[in-house]
Amino acid sequence: MSASVFHAPAAWGFTARETFVLNLMLSSRETASKAEMMDALYGDDPKGGAGPKILDVYACRLRAKLGRHIVTEHEPLIETIRGRGFRISAENKALIRAHGVNEPVHTEEAA
Repeated sequence: MSASVFHAPAAWGFTARETFVLNLMLSSRETASKAEMMDALYGDDPKGGAGPKILDVYACRLRAKLGRHIVTEHEPLIETIRGRGFRISAENKALIRAHGVNEPVHTEEAA
């Protein structure tokens, strides 16, 4: 299976999980659904991992860390779509990439 992986500058201080969640959001064409994100994060965990509120925590942390490096006068960089998930507009994706989050590197993973 092919995957896109975005890399943030190390100085931004993203954890591995935050980077993974940001990748999910940046790779989504529209809204990154909470169900799909939870499955991607904890799908192999027989206990189901953390509850879906953990995604709100990750989004909050990502907003704070991105906000230290990127200033926007418009919508938030990461928008919460109540009851569905999170969205990063095409304009904000471009802005995030312009500030050091690289274009995706396509990798091959074993299915």
